[in-house]
Amino acid sequence: MFVRHFSRFIDAHFRMPEANIGNESTARRVADGGTLVDPFMCAMQESTHQQREKTAGGGRLTALVTGSSGFLGRHLSSALESRGWRVLRCVRDLHGQASEVGSLELVALPDLDDASIARLPLDCDAIFHLAGLAHRYPPATPSEAEFVRVNAQGTRLLARAARGRAKSFVLVSSIAAVTSGSCLAITAETRPTPTTPYGRSKLEAEHHARCEIDGSTTSLRILRFPAIYGAHAPGAIAQLAAWIARGRPIPSGAGEARRSMIAVENAVDAMIVTASHPALDGVCAMPSDGLAPSILAVARMIAEAQGRALRVVPCPALLLRSLHRCSIPMTRIGVPALASLNRLIESCAISDDTLASRAGWTPAISTKDAIRSTFGGAA
Repeated sequence: MFVRHFSRFIDAHFRMPEANIGNESTARRVADGGTLVDPFMCAMQESTHQQREKTAGGGRLTALVTGSSGFLGRHLSSALESRGWRVLRCVRDLHGQASEVGSLELVALPDLDDASIARLPLDCDAIFHLAGLAHRYPPATPSEAEFVRVNAQGTRLLARAARGRAKSFVLVSSIAAVTSGSCLAITAETRPTPTTPYGRSKLEAEHHARCEIDGSTTSLRILRFPAIYGAHAPGAIAQLAAWIARGRPIPSGAGEARRSMIAVENAVDAMIVTASHPALDGVCAMPSDGLAPSILAVARMIAEAQGRALRVVPCPALLLRSLHRCSIPMTRIGVPALASLNRLIESCAISDDTLASRAGWTPAISTKDAIRSTFGGAA
C-alpha cells in the first residue's frame, strides 16, 4: 500500500517545472473573458513596480501576449490591463468566442507559423512570448522534433517578424534551458547544459531570438523561470498540495535538495518590469522568490496553510538515489512515477540578482505568504 501511494506521489509531484507557460491543453483553451481574481493584486499595486505605465505622450502602452489562455498568460494579461495597458490576447481560435470574451481584444494565432504570424499586429510596445510546448512525461511526451518546431522555430519566426516593429520582445524561457538539476547554485555565469528535449528547445529558442533581433530597434529581454505556482496552477506544487490534503506522507529524504520556484504574482511583476525598464535591454535573467526551499520545507508550508499536520516517513536521500537508479527499468514495467525521481535528490537553486541590480526589482510576495494565500482555503 505504501509503495503504491509513494509511487503516485512521485508521479504527481516531482515533475519538471512547467515554467513555461502553458502545456498544450492550456494553450489550446481561449480566455473565458471573466476577471481573473488575483489575491495579491491590492498589495502588489502598492509596490513601485505596480504603478500604471504610460507613454511620454500620455497614451496607453500596447502589449501582445502569446499563450494568453494559459495559466501564466491569463495572469499576465489581467495584470497588464489593471496597470493601464491595452492587451492583445493571442488565442488559437476566435470562432464562437464573442459571447464569452466581452470587451477583451483577441487576436487569432492558430499556430506559430509564417502564415499565422504574418497577420499579427506586431507594432506595439511589448510582445510577451509565452506560447509553446511544455515538458511532459511518457506517454504524452512530444517528440524532440515537435519541441523544436514549436518552441525553437516558432520563436525564430515570431522574433523575425517582430524585428524593428515591437519596442521590446520578452521571451519567457525556462530554467530547463540551463539544467534540470545541479548541486551548485545556478548563476548568470552558469554554462547552459540542458538535459531534456524541452530544455534544449528552449535554449535554441533563446539563440534564435538573439540572432533575429540583434542589431534592430527591438529590445530583446529573456526570463528563465523556475517552477511557477499559484491559485489554479497546473503542475508540481498543486499536485503536492493535493497529496498533503489527502493526508499522505512525504519522504524525509526530500529535505536535502533545494529547488527555486516563483509565485505567479512575482513572475508577472518581473515580466512587466522587464518589458519596460530601460536598464534591461538585452537582459537574460532568472527571477525567483529569492529562497530555494527543500521540497519538505514547501510541504510544511502547504500543510500549515491547510491547517494540517504533515506526515513525514523515514526515507533517506540515499534510498531515494537508489530508487532513481531504477527509474528507467521501473518506468518500462509500468511505474512512470519514478521517471522524475531526480526532483527529490538533485538541487536546482538559482542565485541571480540581475533584475535587482539593474532595475531594483525584488519579489513583492514571499514564498510563505504566497503559499498561505494559494492553499489557505484548502479543505
